[in-house]
Amino acid sequence: MPQGRPQRYSLGPVAVPRPPGMLGAWALLRGPSIAENAVSEVKSAWSSPRPEWDAAVGSLYTGAEQRGTDGALHAIEVSTGVNAKAGMLLAQLIRSTSPSQTLEVGCACGFSTLFLVRALVDVGGRRHISVDPYQHKMWHGVGIQKVIDAGLGAHHELMEDLSDLALPMLHKQGERFQLIFIDGDHRFDAIIADVRNSDRLLDPGAILVLDDTWMPSTRAAMSFIETNLAYQRVGVASNLAIYRKRANDQRK
Repeated sequence: MPQGRPQRYSLGPVAVPRPPGMLGAWALLRGPSIAENAVSEVKSAWSSPRPEWDAAVGSLYTGAEQRGTDGALHAIEVSTGVNAKAGMLLAQLIRSTSPSQTLEVGCACGFSTLFLVRALVDVGGRRHISVDPYQHKMWHGVGIQKVIDAGLGAHHELMEDLSDLALPMLHKQGERFQLIFIDGDHRFDAIIADVRNSDRLLDPGAILVLDDTWMPSTRAAMSFIETNLAYQRVGVASNLAIYRKRANDQRK
């Protein structure tokens, strides 16, 4: 490559298990026993009881209407959130790394947020930030209300702004995170923007997680990461792609 020419990005092949059919990723969330199965599995995994959290999570997985910050009940769609297995995997990642600060792009009804904040509190972490420009416009504040109902509001902060504005702002403020979960705009260019902006907030050794590996845009983003950035793929499970940052980006 001639000196001074900008380096081109490239996309390489990436093998990701694909669920059968477009809604296969949510197969575990369907059927009459959804709430019982999800809550019983989750309850047994925690070291200490937290009844308010159990009630908040259990209510979400029933698909029942949820109260927003406006005090009204609002219909939700369970498929907008991570399933219980993915939630517990996120929690386990926090348990194994004991982060001080975590961040997620996308909050919606608070499925992943509840798992992330509880696990963070359990390991003595300081703060979890959710970046969601539509938390009140689209989701009526249901996500942050669920965190409050679970008794974890003191450890949670909402940034109600676009991620491509919020993440650079955090970088400018000198914030660092040990785990970032990306589950926002699922268009390829938006995922790449979130990955690049998240990379600036992560030190080597930190964890980056992408949701919805069944989507072509996410698989393309995984290929971008593995071809261009210094990340090691730890694994793909429960529709999550998990990476550990090996080094800062040294490309010119």
